Amino acid sequence: MIKSLIFDLGGVLIDDGDNVLDKFLDLTPQESQEIYKLVYEDSRWSQGVMLGKISQIDYMQTLIQEYPEHKKTIEKMFLPGMQPIVLPIFDKNLEYVLRLKKTGKYNLYILSNLTDETYKYVKNIRDVFDGGAYSCIEGVKKPDEEFYAILLRRYNLNPEECVFFDDREKNVQAAEKIGIKGALVKTPGELEYLVAKMLNS
Repeated sequence: MIKSLIFDLGGVLIDDGDNVLDKFLDLTPQESQEIYKLVYEDSRWSQGVMLGKISQIDYMQTLIQEYPEHKKTIEKMFLPGMQPIVLPIFDKNLEYVLRLKKTGKYNLYILSNLTDETYKYVKNIRDVFDGGAYSCIEGVKKPDEEFYAILLRRYNLNPEECVFFDDREKNVQAAEKIGIKGALVKTPGELEYLVAKMLNS
């Protein structure tokens, strides 16, 4: 029997896709590719910012020092006030989660890789849930199995009674390795269907 539903944020409840950011930054495809490589392929991002070892603001300032020609673009990507624009909420999915909560049938949790500033930005979403684990707080991230184990231990969850929803196959597979049922969210619009499918399977 499923008692707990665990959700990723990016790609499931908030839009962290490149399309939104590309439009906001107003860059050519080549320019986008260049800036994304500088920012996201740097180990300081994956092993520092995402694990809470480096703040998003400190990382932004460092990048600006190293690449002053990209100052305006980097600020658009990282200044806290820009988060609602570059990471808009999937309102329909959040409203659905709120309806699930009101039924009182399931405990709802978040398991997400995110920065310290995004953690602050999603406070209103976090407050809807019964708990969560976040890479910038825990110092570990998906698909590391320990990250999932932290959530299970913290809330005394039986993995066989949980379903995890994520938009990346490797993260779903990692959950399944430790006994959590997994569902791959290929598009945000299918979340409601996937939840119903997993609850009725």
